[in-house]
Amino acid sequence: MIRITITENEENQRLDRFLKKYFRNAPLSYIYKLIRKSVKINGRRAGIETMLALGDELIVYVSEEEA
Repeated sequence: MIRITITENEENQRLDRFLKKYFRNAPLSYIYKLIRKSVKINGRRAGIETMLALGDELIVYVSEEEA
């Protein structure tokens, strides 16, 4: 499990674009699969086009090896 707190540099980005930058080597299909199944923002599921806000807590449910 990976916890990320959104800072000023990361706010006002779409969720899919943020995750693409965070997981640089991952294909886009993997990013979309993560969003559908393994990502929560502030404890709730979020869509691909969700805009990130300052202070949001992003939780990605993947193992450290997979990340």
